[in-house]
Amino acid sequence: MGAQMAVGKITISSIAKLSGWLSDTHVTAFCARRQTNGVFYYVRYRHNGTQVVRSIGRHGPLTPDTARARAKQLLGTVAGGTDPFAQTLAGEGFATAVERYLERKRPALKPISFRETERYLRNHSAPLHRLRLDQIDRRKVAALLGEIETTRGPVSRNRLRSVLSALFSWRARGITRHQPCGWHWQG
Repeated sequence: MGAQMAVGKITISSIAKLSGWLSDTHVTAFCARRQTNGVFYYVRYRHNGTQVVRSIGRHGPLTPDTARARAKQLLGTVAGGTDPFAQTLAGEGFATAVERYLERKRPALKPISFRETERYLRNHSAPLHRLRLDQIDRRKVAALLGEIETTRGPVSRNRLRSVLSALFSWRARGITRHQPCGWHWQG
């Protein structure tokens, strides 16, 4: 992102010509990026010593002005010492995160891989569905994996761990300080 990012005011006309990243001159932590499936708006900031880049939405539903206003609001929250994305996403239910993850991954996975991922997240991880993301810790994941190993075997346990790890890596970046699947099974 760094040296290749162009700098200029994000406007309708600059969005139309955009290829890659554009950092706004009016709100320096506000950016736009053209991807294969459209233009997205982002905010960049540091929180707890870590650089964070978060999407605030797609061009179309958002205009450059509405996205800039949203960026200012989010950056004001950051200036107050709170990560606005961690606040909203950590309280999200696991079942909701699963649905968003599956929606996002469907085009990227082969049909059989998608069906397997979906089965593991919807069926095998069912005990986690009633929890919020911030309530899921290593102990809960270990208990679930132990149960799956007992009832379905070590291959299913390893596949579930892999799928859960991918989901938490995708969704929980910057939300929690730990990755509840970020350890090796000692079974």
